[in-house]
Amino acid sequence: DFERSWTRAFMNEEDRLAEGEKLFEDESEEFFVQKIKDELKDDIEIIEQQKQQTLLDKQLCEQYVRVKVTDNVSFDGKIDKVMYREGKEDVIANVVDYKTGSSSDINRNIMEYGLSLQLPSYMYLLSKRDLFKGKKISYSGFYLQHLVNNDYKFDADKTLADKKAESMKLQGFSSDDLDRLEISDPELTEGKTSRLYKSLRKKNDGSLYGNCSTISDEEIREKIDLVEEKIKEAAGQIMKGDFRINPKLINNKNASCDYCPYEDICYRRVSDYDVKVKEASEDAGEMD
Repeated sequence: DFERSWTRAFMNEEDRLAEGEKLFEDESEEFFVQKIKDELKDDIEIIEQQKQQTLLDKQLCEQYVRVKVTDNVSFDGKIDKVMYREGKEDVIANVVDYKTGSSSDINRNIMEYGLSLQLPSYMYLLSKRDLFKGKKISYSGFYLQHLVNNDYKFDADKTLADKKAESMKLQGFSSDDLDRLEISDPELTEGKTSRLYKSLRKKNDGSLYGNCSTISDEEIREKIDLVEEKIKEAAGQIMKGDFRINPKLINNKNASCDYCPYEDICYRRVSDYDVKVKEASEDAGEMD
């Protein structure tokens, strides 16, 4: 129940306040919290509608997984959502991570540098922990889902509700296995654009358009192996005490420091660490 969950969350926050502290600084904060509440209610309604449009009928939410990589290295994470369907011997699954706003995307061109690896990291964790009683996992895709997003472009032919539903489509990479896609999105028929996934559309002959954001099982395995390689690489540097400042400058933009709390006092020299990759817009264009 949304209202009960919302009230419980507020009570938990109020219980953490010290004497004399207030939950909100002023009326403007209260106003924006109410706006976010309304937005989240819309988000939940759309997510519930999306659940009715897929045959992936089961979910794991905020699933915590911890694995032992080597004798002295462990790796853990909490996966926002795994949507899946169980067969007798296998499981077909989507991995979903929630993001606020609209700026985040997945760029496989920079994964080799240890960037944009959050969703492959989740698939790595799932590959190392048996959550499905020995059944093999086959991925139908891995995606971001943007919540609390009001950054809509003007379109006279679409209502705000239409734009909201469009912004909530899952954004990322879908399997190029058409049989798996029929389970993931049974409404994706010839000549149609997916109502669930961005950049996924079928031709009249049943094949997918060339600019669809798809990925093969082989590439998924490569990304999972890459995650383990990066974990071991980072662990080795930690054990050696190697904490050099090493940001990445991609297409003349600092891609490493946006969320670092020490950015303002850091002695970084991003010009020394320019990473030469294809334009990031290549994948971003696939996901428009």
